[in-house]
Amino acid sequence: MIRASACVLAALMAAGPVSATDFSRETWCEGEVVFPGDDGTAGIYEMKFWFNDGKYSVVARDTGTGEVIEDSGDCDLARDRICKHVIPGDAVSPEDAYAFLLQPMEGGKYLYKEVWLDGSQGRGLVTCYGAL
Repeated sequence: MIRASACVLAALMAAGPVSATDFSRETWCEGEVVFPGDDGTAGIYEMKFWFNDGKYSVVARDTGTGEVIEDSGDCDLARDRICKHVIPGDAVSPEDAYAFLLQPMEGGKYLYKEVWLDGSQGRGLVTCYGAL
């Protein structure tokens, strides 16, 4: 019995911190993400995410211009720590890619971090809600 308890404890410790949101279920997240520019300005986006069944969708609205950007891809945050997405290129623009992660913080918030192929980055606090 003691040996079994020690094995369970070791497995829990190895698993790392438990996040507040269960990303194996349908989940929504929202918040503001800031992308600092090289010239001292910053792009601020209202972000809305949806995660379900190994897929995600994101809608980002530039608060300065009102431009809306939508994207979707495959990523299972219940299993993968980092989501990666490649945007195929065409005759006008080359292939691009970005990666993002959600790091649990206190108070039910998550630190959203996004990095693009060109090195540009954004981050912000988002709140995530599990399925009702």
